[in-house]
Amino acid sequence: MQFHANPTPCQIRLHFPFDYHTMFKNFRQPKQRKRLGRNRFGGVSVEFAMVAPIFFLVLFGGIEFASIHITQCAIENAAFEGVRHGIVPGATAAGCRQKAEAILDATRIQVYEVNVVPSIIDATTDEVSVTVSVPMTPENKFGLAAFLRGGDLVKTITLPREDQELN
Repeated sequence: MQFHANPTPCQIRLHFPFDYHTMFKNFRQPKQRKRLGRNRFGGVSVEFAMVAPIFFLVLFGGIEFASIHITQCAIENAAFEGVRHGIVPGATAAGCRQKAEAILDATRIQVYEVNVVPSIIDATTDEVSVTVSVPMTPENKFGLAAFLRGGDLVKTITLPREDQELN
């Protein structure tokens, strides 16, 4: 082996005790995969068939519970706005009902019932109650809940009336 005083990069050669090209051959050319047979390819389908029903149950269950919660919030808001309108002097039961129905219509609830107690609000009325009832049906954006449980979502709010008349 000959050594130069100032070797160029082309003249520098590393010597390994093994063959350099066979060591790194695997990095350049991937090995051929052994074929495991046709029954191996059905594993993904079986795993999907086992996991998919649970995944979709959790997904649609979450959507259903969110829909129920949104409807409960809308019912509470409608009952509160209706009773709030009824506690001021000069209010009527029809005005309370109209305020509650406006909230329910804005949230696209189609089937509902609004009850105002007392039916005639006058100066002697001490308190006003508004009850909003929404059946759990497919018309009211309920899917699974309408078939599994049914029933109604009900909210009642009662507030004392204000005492003085507005002039």
